[in-house]
Amino acid sequence: MTVVAGRPGPADLTSGAPEDGPPGPASGRSPGRARDRRTRVLLWGGAATGALVLVALVGALTTPRTTTGDLEPTSASPDGARAVAQILQRQGIEVETVRTSTQLAERSSALRTTVVVHPDLLGPEQLDRVAATPGPLVLVDPDLPALERLAPFAEAAGVVDARAAEPACSQPSVTAAGSARAGGSLYRLADDGRQASAVLCYLAPGGSDRGSLVLGTANGRTVVVVGQADVLRNSHLADADGTAALALRLLGTRAGIVWYVPDPAELSTSQEAPTLTDLVPRGVRFVAWQLVLVAVLAMIWRGRRLGRLVTEPLPVVVRSTETQEGRARLYRRAKAYGRASATLRTAALRRLARRLDVPADASPATVVALAAQASGLGQTALTATFLGPAPTDDRGLVRLADEIAAAEAAVTTASSRPAQRPPSFGGAR
Repeated sequence: MTVVAGRPGPADLTSGAPEDGPPGPASGRSPGRARDRRTRVLLWGGAATGALVLVALVGALTTPRTTTGDLEPTSASPDGARAVAQILQRQGIEVETVRTSTQLAERSSALRTTVVVHPDLLGPEQLDRVAATPGPLVLVDPDLPALERLAPFAEAAGVVDARAAEPACSQPSVTAAGSARAGGSLYRLADDGRQASAVLCYLAPGGSDRGSLVLGTANGRTVVVVGQADVLRNSHLADADGTAALALRLLGTRAGIVWYVPDPAELSTSQEAPTLTDLVPRGVRFVAWQLVLVAVLAMIWRGRRLGRLVTEPLPVVVRSTETQEGRARLYRRAKAYGRASATLRTAALRRLARRLDVPADASPATVVALAAQASGLGQTALTATFLGPAPTDDRGLVRLADEIAAAEAAVTTASSRPAQRPPSFGGAR
């Protein structure tokens, strides 16, 4: 049997793996398993992202809103008043924060205590609205305008360092609190007879007429003046003394509290913007008039005549020909043939008038007639030279200058000849 080289036999066709075709399971991963794995990764990633978003939303919704302002009832900072506000709310006293005097007028009532912090930010209109509130009033560190309008029974009496002090008064709500944080702004009772309804507590060291807490009556309601704002602040509410008890007894006398934190923007919008004249001090106007008077006197002094005018030599001598040539160049550049010819004719007529002894008020035509008579030239030619139309180019201007020079020379020659002696009529001897 003969085997042909290069041709596979039947055994070769049926044995071995095929050379081409799709790979089997042993050659790699199947597409279905890879697709399932990607799907699981996407599902787990989406679930994790959704869980994080849900936790963030729950945290944002459950976290109470806080601020960082001084004596803010929602501020958890050391200078805030959130601690005393939360204690009052746990005791069933509602605490509502307002920012404007209009909101204060709407929310206040006889069953609510009005607490005003930072009274120095109040203007006259805001003070009037606070004075119109019906319930008890607590002023925290008021200034002089707030005292005069809202607590006339007290007067400002200086400032001392903070310290712990005893009540030193017989007010039940204050004596029950005992020793508390005092100092800060001090007040004394007014001397106009209204101090009979007021009580001074937590006296200053070394004196009995000044204290940091005043309780009195004004406009038919109780008014409390607190000169030490630390009584309401978070940083001192947990002190070992009776600071917290004093704060709760002063504020918790009604079923609700309207906590007024003034907004400075309300004061700026309620008042008219000052004009420039309002901002200028009163004495500036008198100074301005004095400066005007001084300026007028200086002008009169410097403007007066000190004597007759005198001539001074020029620092540089300029030849007349340079000036003449410069003017001629300007005429040429501007092509002012009419102006140049008028200058030449006017100067020549003046010279002829002086030579012929013509009066100064004689007309140019008279001068031309006398020049023609003296020189023997034709009057028509001289009239065309001195009184004719102006040239229109350089050549015509040069021709006119030559004619003027010739006419002047003729008149000069004629006028310089000796006069002819008239003949004698006596006859010769």
